[in-house]
Amino acid sequence: MSGRTREIVVKRGKRLEYFTIAWNSLEGLVAVIAGAIAGSISLVGFGVDSFIEVISGAHAAVENVCRC
Repeated sequence: MSGRTREIVVKRGKRLEYFTIAWNSLEGLVAVIAGAIAGSISLVGFGVDSFIEVISGAHAAVENVCRC
């Protein structure tokens, strides 16, 4: 893979990673609040799972920044 092509692919991957972190943060927040209002433990659990995915995505983002 040429240097320019790799740069484009890495930039696209970073954008996707940041979007995923933002989306999962919003999804988790909405799910926890809605679950608390509705009294649904499964909806709160879904929100907590989304926050776990945010932690995982943030770790991957940090690893990619340190590697590039």
